[in-house]
Amino acid sequence: MRRVNSRLPMIFAAVLAAACAQSAGAQTDWAQWRGAGRDGVVKTFPAPAAWPKELARKWKVAAGGGYSSPVAANNRVFLHAREGEQEVVTAFDLATGKTVWTKSYPAPFAKNQYAVKMGRGPNSTPVLHNGRLYTLGVTAILSAFDLATGAEKWEWFGDGPGYASPVVADLTGARQVVTLTDKSVVGVAADTGKLLWKVPFADEWNENIVTPVVRGRNLIVSGIRQGTRAFEIARAGGGFEAKQLWHNPQVQMYMSSPVLDGDLLYGLSNTRKGQYVCLDAKTGRIVWATEGRDGNQAAVLSAGGVLLFLTADADLIVAARSSKGFEPLARYKVADSATWAHPAILGKQILVKDEASLSLWSVE
Repeated sequence: MRRVNSRLPMIFAAVLAAACAQSAGAQTDWAQWRGAGRDGVVKTFPAPAAWPKELARKWKVAAGGGYSSPVAANNRVFLHAREGEQEVVTAFDLATGKTVWTKSYPAPFAKNQYAVKMGRGPNSTPVLHNGRLYTLGVTAILSAFDLATGAEKWEWFGDGPGYASPVVADLTGARQVVTLTDKSVVGVAADTGKLLWKVPFADEWNENIVTPVVRGRNLIVSGIRQGTRAFEIARAGGGFEAKQLWHNPQVQMYMSSPVLDGDLLYGLSNTRKGQYVCLDAKTGRIVWATEGRDGNQAAVLSAGGVLLFLTADADLIVAARSSKGFEPLARYKVADSATWAHPAILGKQILVKDEASLSLWSVE
């Protein structure tokens, strides 16, 4: 294992760019945040014709705290978690849940005095690439497990980091890393780190959390006090610019990142204490929205013709992918404590990380 102290999470984006180039994977692979395309869309999930009354739990193991999601490849599951003053990376056998190996390093961390309900990390989901596992700890320690050199390819010094996860996209003929900083939306060249364009996206508490969604050469971003906006990335004057296409101030996504299905965008808005929503991605118009009080967090996935919502209360909700309204098909309790981490879909199996454990569920 090689560790380097990273000064900005944008350094980590160089690793991300390489990982996204290998987005296709087998049914037992889940190499990064939100799946193969880093967009919450699962193309290898065979949804059952009829959903069972209960899911079958194949195994459950004790695991440390934190918000990092599990990743998987080659019949191994990898988890980055906290145990006391240590950050721990563990490899589990996918079939049995047994520990294959574990590594740890000191990571003492003091929370902000106002974030009384927030855990102490880690917050970032690992990336698997070319047989190596990359993790970014809560104290900005970038680690590579098994043979990586840790050499920097590039870094960008600009705004402070936001909480949002970057995505890699080909926009107007340029491969870019796109992310939300603490005060803006930026696109930087994936090969050099050069800033290509930037638009203001300020938040008074620096809570830019939502992962951007790519739609052709357009981007959709959302924030708790910004609402939801769409930008077109275009060439201008030998460079690039981001033109705002629409703005919906009513749909304010906080921690939950939406998924795109054609011209429909599904997600969870923080409005009215949580509303499941469907937007027209071309115009920003609300197609449908629930009444409210649906909670402040849900991981959203589009899989096998249905939508999957894993709420912070450990409810896995299966809903129809529809423009007619929110149509739940099934609901399952998948943990005994809060589920802030994003699930991983492996064929007909679902990995769920809660506050104290990691479990594997099957839809068969």
